Amino acid sequence: MTRCADAFTPDDQADSAHPPGVHERAAPEARSALRRAVASMRVAADALGAGDGDPAHPAVVRLSAAGDCLAAGHDLLQTHFAADPVGSRLGNSPWAPLIVSAPIGAALLAEMTGLRHRLASWAIRLAAPHPADAALPAQALAAVISGCQWLRVAEAATWAADSHRPSAAADRALLHAIPANAPRRGTHPAAAHSAARPRWAPARRTRW
Repeated sequence: MTRCADAFTPDDQADSAHPPGVHERAAPEARSALRRAVASMRVAADALGAGDGDPAHPAVVRLSAAGDCLAAGHDLLQTHFAADPVGSRLGNSPWAPLIVSAPIGAALLAEMTGLRHRLASWAIRLAAPHPADAALPAQALAAVISGCQWLRVAEAATWAADSHRPSAAADRALLHAIPANAPRRGTHPAAAHSAARPRWAPARRTRW
């Protein structure tokens, strides 16, 4: 989620000549909260043994699969760019300037923080009492709760930003309409018919 939200947005910089508005203040706060959620979830994953071969808990497997789906959406948006010899990103489609624009960056951030509702139901289930062999370790449980709290902060900041942007709904609709920039020949059928919208997909792994 954090990678998608940050990938196409320039570094947050304040313009001293123009005091920041609600959106300019809220967007960096939302991204910062997402990064803090990442740190907490990594602690939880380590406590559940995610780095020791097969994950020890089903939540790690399912959330990892969801992350793969978000990564696929991110990669589809990246098809509108290419790297030059020094590693800088260059647009290679008419959609590229739109993808890196502030309105679409805000829409993508809103899309990512909006996934918190789905993650909240996971957190409730994980925090509920379980048999001794299915309960989360205390360190993992505390980290999951902390991560979800930061996700809530990110969502609240995004809502504050969008509530002051009359074009927020239109910007999100435009984000959903961005196609994949794929060649006509040799394109995988799944990619050819997919929009470059990060989606929450069924819990299964898909390698691109």
